[in-house]
Amino acid sequence: MNAKLFLLLLVGVAVHVFISPYTKVEESFNLQAIHDHLIYTPKQLQRYDHILYPGVVPRTFVGSLLLSLPLSLLKVLNLDILHLQYAARLLIGGINVFTTQILFDEVAAAFQVKCDIWMTVLTLSQFHYPFWSSRTLPNCLALPLVNLSHLYYIKSSTKKNKQSKYAAVSLALITTAAVVFRIELVAMIAPMVFQLWFNRRLSLLKIALIGGGTGLAALSTTVLVDSYFWSTKLLWPELSAFLFNVYSNKSSEWGVSPWSSYFLVHLPKLLMTALPLSVVALLPKSKHLPNEMSQKFITVHAKVASFQPLSLLFPPINYIFLLSFLGHKEWRFIMYVVPLFNAVAGLGMGRLCDLWKLNTIKMKMMALIPFVAILINLSATILLTAISSNNYPGGHALSRFHQLVDRDAPSTVHLDVLTAMTGASRFGERYRNDECLAADTTTCTGWSYSKNEDYIPDEATWRISSTAGDDDWHVVDSVRGFKGVSVRDMKVDIGDVLYIQQREHAQTQ
Repeated sequence: MNAKLFLLLLVGVAVHVFISPYTKVEESFNLQAIHDHLIYTPKQLQRYDHILYPGVVPRTFVGSLLLSLPLSLLKVLNLDILHLQYAARLLIGGINVFTTQILFDEVAAAFQVKCDIWMTVLTLSQFHYPFWSSRTLPNCLALPLVNLSHLYYIKSSTKKNKQSKYAAVSLALITTAAVVFRIELVAMIAPMVFQLWFNRRLSLLKIALIGGGTGLAALSTTVLVDSYFWSTKLLWPELSAFLFNVYSNKSSEWGVSPWSSYFLVHLPKLLMTALPLSVVALLPKSKHLPNEMSQKFITVHAKVASFQPLSLLFPPINYIFLLSFLGHKEWRFIMYVVPLFNAVAGLGMGRLCDLWKLNTIKMKMMALIPFVAILINLSATILLTAISSNNYPGGHALSRFHQLVDRDAPSTVHLDVLTAMTGASRFGERYRNDECLAADTTTCTGWSYSKNEDYIPDEATWRISSTAGDDDWHVVDSVRGFKGVSVRDMKVDIGDVLYIQQREHAQTQ
């Protein structure tokens, strides 16, 4: 692995972590689970957030449990509880950056070109992948396994030895990711299996044995772990999610998009200039593009054939094609394809840069395209990062609240739905008395944090709410956040979205 490029990409991800440290509702389950593993341990399930506030469908605890193991070593440092959230995100980001970089290095080696720097810088210049790869989305927990699966998929095609072994590892990794973390990855398995079989890397029997054996092992793991944490017999969370979202079509309640949305909307948004640059790597030699890609020759059906960049995109393109038949679409469902597209785009950028050697003005101008593309990406990313940093008012409001009550006697604060959905996690509950909770005593000298959606407890003397104060509540401070974008006026609307309020009778005491 190229350590310098790894560190460069890691720094980029870390910058996003520190600019936008808080998380939103989609990430909350795994984030709260990591917190509960660290603070309460699995022996105190009654304290876990999912017991108090269960979601619509159960999610797996496997990823959060694995992440909490190395993070538990930091507890000896007596860090501020919010610092553990930073550490959790940096750990996830570091794992995803590592698997992404070794994938880039493998692609560069496969085509015998030094384009890994273009792949890394291109990824760094984008917004979505660096911004989200450190977050606790289930998709981000599945991402390292998908990256490694693609890595061994490439090895199975380009290496002269151990091709069947690499193919088997690739299939095992993607199967595990699908069974444990994201069931939609079955749509990625299908084209990969076809290509492994077509290229005679694995027979149908071996595919069945490896896929079935790995799937059974992964299934046993998730059922064993999640049945305990959810206190339910024989629970497979991803099956529950599939039945709820796909079979019962409940996901359509969150919106339905046209079939073409992934290709025409989400993919361009994720890749930015990497999308047209990836096409450059696929174009044949012509008078407008007189150079050609360095080719890697492989054996297919006992014949010598060239390993083309299009071979890298066969699984992701077909994955997106199959997923497009589902009505509800979100960009995070296809984020797994970004590294491979960026790798191919990096090959295209290297091809364009080589045109500088040709002594014509046209060729030299074309050689500057990669640099222009990076600048375009960076300009958009800086704007999107600035906007997105204002998208987590709940986390900022909770932090501001703690500053306001730093010298007050402990009481109860109520967090409304918007607050809880936009960054107010258990890691942010700085004044909660964890030792009291861990000892399972009936009284606690720390603050209590209520997230009940139906009512505000009578004992609550403070609240953070999207509704401004009334006769019973006095607004002490407000927190600004992202409210929308006016394309017509070219204006980003940032305004007060949450209000930190104290109950009137408590204020006079």
